[in-house]
Amino acid sequence: MAMRAWRIVRANDDGQTWTILYEPVGDGHEHPGTVAVSIPKVAFEIRAAEHGLKDVDEVIEALLYEPLLTWMYAEGDPDVQVRLEGDAPSARARLLDQIEACRQRYGQVITEPMETSAHARRTSPPADPLRALRESVRIDPVRVAGLRVEIDGLLAAHEGGA
Repeated sequence: MAMRAWRIVRANDDGQTWTILYEPVGDGHEHPGTVAVSIPKVAFEIRAAEHGLKDVDEVIEALLYEPLLTWMYAEGDPDVQVRLEGDAPSARARLLDQIEACRQRYGQVITEPMETSAHARRTSPPADPLRALRESVRIDPVRVAGLRVEIDGLLAAHEGGA
């Protein structure tokens, strides 16, 4: 499986969703071109609850890697599980392992701004493509805890055969 790199070009606030634009980084391989991924704003708290993620940066990273993890799963990679199981710390460890496996064997998401000329850097530093997202996303720990209680209940019911 060929390594791929995707640079985040921009994050657009579209009301109830964020649209993230991924651009392939040139490596001589055939790429489909810019890819737009829409992430519902509620997904940030849901992913925090599902995977026991600790802060906004972990949640953003998890959501940015979801498309790549989905592609890995579609290509039959045995290290990617799309099901939710186990307690929050186990789910977090599994997700972080999957993201690391993705970086090592499949592809990575680059969030640093694109390089600019030396002159442009002197007059204005490159803009963080995720700045608006990072400044806007808030995760309510009470809501996350409530969601996790619901998830634990569903998992317990499923394990119990109910």
